[in-house]
Amino acid sequence: MSEPTTPQDRLPAAEEAFAERLAPLIGLVERWRARIASEAGRWPAVPLAELDSNDPRRLAAEIAEELLRAHGHLVAAEERVRSAAALRRRMLGQPDGEPGP
Repeated sequence: MSEPTTPQDRLPAAEEAFAERLAPLIGLVERWRARIASEAGRWPAVPLAELDSNDPRRLAAEIAEELLRAHGHLVAAEERVRSAAALRRRMLGQPDGEPGP
């Protein structure tokens, strides 16, 4: 016979919920970055200094750089949430990997 569970027992840990919500956003950023990189890869290589500020090649490089930066921020945010949750579990004396209340 199994023990009765409360609704709270079935809730995912905060870091799991955050990761689940963050994953589609990370995927979107990665897809856009890959799309822009593939488009820009078709153009001849030209040093950025030689391009006009409105040149699509410059814009593509700048957008890809921003997307890479955004991806890094999202991954770092996920890692901070996981670290904070692990610290909370340690402070409450719970083993790692087991969600707390």
